[in-house]
Formats: sequence, C-alpha cells, structure tokens
Amino acid sequence: MTWGDAFPSLLAAIAWLVGPGLIVTAPFRLGALARAAISGLVGVCLVVGAATLFGAFGLSFAWWQVGAVTAIGLALALAVRPAMPRLEPRPDRRLLLTIGLWMLSVLAAATVTFFRVPTPDRISQTREAIFQLSSTSAVLDGHSASPFALGELHSTAGAFVYESSAWQSFAALVVQTTGLPIAAAFNVLWVALVAAVWLPGICWFTRTLVPTWSAAVVAMPLGVSFGWFPYALLTWGTHYSATFAYALMPAAAALAVLATRAVLGDRGRRSRPMRWTAAAVGAALAGGAIVAAEPKALASLFVVVAPFAVWRLIVVVRNARDQGPERQRHARIAAMVAAASGLVLVSFGLWYGHEAIEPTAQLDYPSMRVNQTAFESLTQVLMTQSLLGVTGIVTIVAPLLALAVIGGVFMALRRPSNRWFVASYVLFAALYVLAAGSYGVVARTLTGPWSDDPFLVAAALPLLAVPLAAVGVVTLGRVIFPKRRAISAAAAIALSFVIAVASTGTLAESGVSESAGSVFRLPAADSEFAVVSAAQIQFMQGDVRSRVPAGQRVLGDPWDGSALTGVYAGREPVFPDVAGEWDEARLTLAQRLPMIGEEPEVCEALDALRVRYVLYNPHQFAGGDPQGSVFSGIRAAVDAGLFTLVADDDDSRLYRIEQCGPLA
Repeated sequence: MTWGDAFPSLLAAIAWLVGPGLIVTAPFRLGALARAAISGLVGVCLVVGAATLFGAFGLSFAWWQVGAVTAIGLALALAVRPAMPRLEPRPDRRLLLTIGLWMLSVLAAATVTFFRVPTPDRISQTREAIFQLSSTSAVLDGHSASPFALGELHSTAGAFVYESSAWQSFAALVVQTTGLPIAAAFNVLWVALVAAVWLPGICWFTRTLVPTWSAAVVAMPLGVSFGWFPYALLTWGTHYSATFAYALMPAAAALAVLATRAVLGDRGRRSRPMRWTAAAVGAALAGGAIVAAEPKALASLFVVVAPFAVWRLIVVVRNARDQGPERQRHARIAAMVAAASGLVLVSFGLWYGHEAIEPTAQLDYPSMRVNQTAFESLTQVLMTQSLLGVTGIVTIVAPLLALAVIGGVFMALRRPSNRWFVASYVLFAALYVLAAGSYGVVARTLTGPWSDDPFLVAAALPLLAVPLAAVGVVTLGRVIFPKRRAISAAAAIALSFVIAVASTGTLAESGVSESAGSVFRLPAADSEFAVVSAAQIQFMQGDVRSRVPAGQRVLGDPWDGSALTGVYAGREPVFPDVAGEWDEARLTLAQRLPMIGEEPEVCEALDALRVRYVLYNPHQFAGGDPQGSVFSGIRAAVDAGLFTLVADDDDSRLYRIEQCGPLA
C-alpha cells in the first residue's frame, strides 16, 4: 500500500469528522469558518453519542448509527434555530485564499510528519498505541465503542473505567467504510484531524480573539509551524486520544470565550434568556466533545478560558458601579458564582494533581523524570523549540516564528482586550517549565491534571502562540503599509507563508521527520525494542489467523506484541494492553500457567476465556514490564515445553494447549 492509495480514505475520514456536524449545523446562521470549526465538535458528540446510545442496547458500533443520531440532531437543530444567535456577524471574505493556504498547510504537515514513513500501514511502536490499536480492533469485532464500556477491555476485574473513545470510533468508521487496515486508518485519521479539525478551529479561534479576516487567514499556515502540536504528540506517546482533544481545543475555546461573553455581556434584560441558553449549549458542546476525546484536556481548556473570564468579570463589576442597583446586584451575583466555580475547579485540579503523585511515582517513564533545567525549558518556549520524545531530540530555533510570537505578545499587551490570552500563554509556559524541569511535590501537584507530562502541557502552547504570532505578523504588515489596508493584509499573508515554509523546513530538518521515522520504524525480523516486527506481523496474518479457530482468544505476553493479534490476525487477545486491572481468570493464566497439570483452576480459566493457543515471541517491547513480572507465568510455561508447537518461523511461535482437552 502506498500513500497515494490511502488518499480516498483520507477524504472519507474528513467526511466523517465534519460531515455529521455540517448537517446538524446547517439550520444555524454561521459563517463558513465558524461552521467548519464547530462541525468538528458536533461530529464528535454525534459519533460518540451514537456509540454510547446503541452500545447501551448491546448493538455493535456501525456507521448507520451515526446517520440515525445525525437525523435526530438535525431535528433538534431545526427546533432551537430561532433561539440561536449568529456567530459570524460579518460576511466571510477571502475564502478561496483561505482554502488554498489550507491545502498547502495540510500538505506541509503531512510531509513533515510522514516523510520518512514509507507506507501508511506502519504502526506507532509505542506503549500507548498498543491499546488504541487493540481496542479499535475490538470495536470492529463487535465490542461497544461507548466510553463507558471500552475500558472493560483492560479493566476486566469489574471496576468502572471511563475510556475516551472518540479516536477508536472514528478509526472504526474509516475502516468500515473504506476497507483500510486499522494501522493505515490511524495514520489517515491523524492527517484528517489536522486538516478538518485543528486548522479550521485555530483560524476561527484566532478570529474570535482578533476580529479581522487577515489574522484568521494568517493563522492557517502558522497552525502547522509549531513542533509542540500536532507533531510532538505523535512522536512521544503516541497520544492519539490527546491529539484528538487538542485538535478540538481551538473550536472549544472559541465557544467557551463566546459563551463567557454572552453571560457577562452588556446587553439588555430581554436578551438575557437567549444569551444564557446559547452559552449553555456552547459550553456543553465544547466540554462534551473534549470529554469524549480525552477528559484530561479539560484542564488545558480551563487554563485558556479562566483569564478571559476573570478579565470580563472585572469589567462587568467595574461598569456596574456607574449603573443602577439592579445592575450592581447582578454583577455581585455573577462575581460570587464565578468565584465559587473557579475555586471548585482549582481545588479539584489541585486535589487531582496531588492524588496523581503516588500512582505515577511507582512508574519510571521518561515524562516523569527531570529532563532539563527550568532555564532550558523557558528558552524552548521563547525560541519555539519543541521536545520530540525520541532520544532527547529538541528542534532548533525557528527565528522568524519566535520573533512573530514575541512581537505578538508586545502588541497584545498594548490592548486591554487582548492581554488575557497573553496571561493564558504565560500560565502554560510556567506549567511547561514545571513539568519539564522539576520533579518536586509542588510542580507535580500543579501539573498532575496533565499526568506531569510536559508533552501534554506543551501541546496547548500553540493554541495561544498561533493567535499571538498572527497579531505580530498582521501588525508588521500594517507598519510596513500603514495607509493601505489591502496591501498590508497581503503582506501579512505572504509573510506568514514565508514563516511557515521556514518553520516547517526547520522542523523537518531538526528532528520531526527523523523522530516520526524512528517511531514508525518496522524491523524486518528481530523486533528488539519495537512492539512488533514485519515477520511477526506476517506470522499473525498467516499462521495465527489460519490455525486459531474463530471465536477463540489467543494467550500471550502483551509486551511481546501478542496484544495485537486482534489487529493482524482477527483473533482477540487475552491481554489487549500491557497494563490493566485483570480479573481472576486472567491473573491465573498470567502467573500460574506452569501449574496447568497440577491446579484445576488453570484449565477452568482457559475454558472460561476460550483459550487453547499461546503466541510467543522472544523479545519484550521496551525491555518488558517495568512494574514486575505480571505475565511471567506465560513465558515460564513456554520455556518449560508444556505445550505443542504448531507453527514456527524462527521469530514467533504458536503453541496449542492440550492438557485441558478441546473447547466445548
């Protein structure tokens, strides 16, 4: 398969991401940019809503369910249309130019990321990708895609686990409607997210903050110029769920800003119910979409919007001094409600961060260690350099981009209405310095909502850096041509294109392409520290698929790649993830399998889980389980020669368990 072969599937992925949302938002009075951005949020809510609704009735996730929920959403949209205000008061302009820059930006992002990935069916050889791949396979095999049920795959002991399912649901839709392999669908969906969700969202968010079309157009190429997002979350992690959430973040933040403006606006009493209704719908849509993609990203949304809410509240209280008693009373109520809400949210965030210290202290992941000094972290923010998570690679300075952001900060500080998003940017910079440069209790508590992961914190920086850079570029255009608005806008757009070309070229040459190539590297045979090798994939597609009967599970140590038998062999793995809360039957097989001839509980567990085959590969991804020998019994039983060898390719082996007799 070539990247050209995957292009029709890319169009299908884009259609799934924004198509349902475009249908539901059709009755509303929206500009083209606002409609494109909001459609991504609506689409996520519709798709995950369909997975949840039909999954509650025991139905397997299918594309037609999205159509049914979309029809319901359209009916509701028609009913509430009279109460919804227009979100784009001025007509859209320069759409053709915006579309042209959009196509070039998407091409640049895809090229920078996958230039050293020869085929689209490569997988990210990272720990986090294992469960994303195996859970998508389970959804395609009939498991519920509901976020309230997906966690059952790696929490089989019965404890409830909310598992965001937006990524798996959309990947499953791409596979169902195009026939693309799961691995290729993941890479196609990543490009589609950048194209259909992130770029329209960041343009609309920029225009919401800086209400000129020049700034929105300029934001398009700038949106693919920062290494922090979308590239770093692919090369570190790989954080697919977080990538989805952060791609939605600009549109969600724009809706949150508009909702705050509506609630804390200065319009009369007659418009208050409409404004509150629209604000509630917008806030629910933004929050619901983020939760469906990755709940941890709500912390980033809060840090973005909180300074704006505080600033608007100060303005309302200050203006109420010169107005009547009723207006002052409403201002005091709004202040108390806002203060109480903020206190609750901050307290919850600090509690969550403190609670996250103990679990993460037991693990030894690179993101949990002190990687660099605070000065180095601060320098990276100022110089727009990005950690990529592969062998300590940090992108080099992009001088034009860094100057644009710094210039935008100074220009934004000159206008009171723009100072709040400078404050948000500074907050994220401080959090990044803490996450990347400190391992103390205070730093880990404050960054706990992001799992003390500097990559998750840094991914939010472009959300503010793009509007700031847009302000800097547009201002420079006006300085050069102060009396010719059209020419100054053209100069700003041309300058943004130059900055984007220089920045993406810098990213490609200083590590992004190399890091992505390393993450997606597919060894021919001995997979060493990778999840799987090409030979192992071929073994699963051939011998495992042909020899293991349909309906039976495959047992294996998930650290040696056996967790992906569902992806490549169409046979469900007993352990679809390298970590989980396992039930008694699975723990019996993981630890007491060598006692198969002595303890009847072992055969009972094999029968309960419908297992008669063991897949074995001598390697262990990333050196094996850092928490101990959870799955040591599987390897010990194989090494003891307890099972019958039925297939061997000198790299992987498939054994049949005969001690317990045939399955019923």
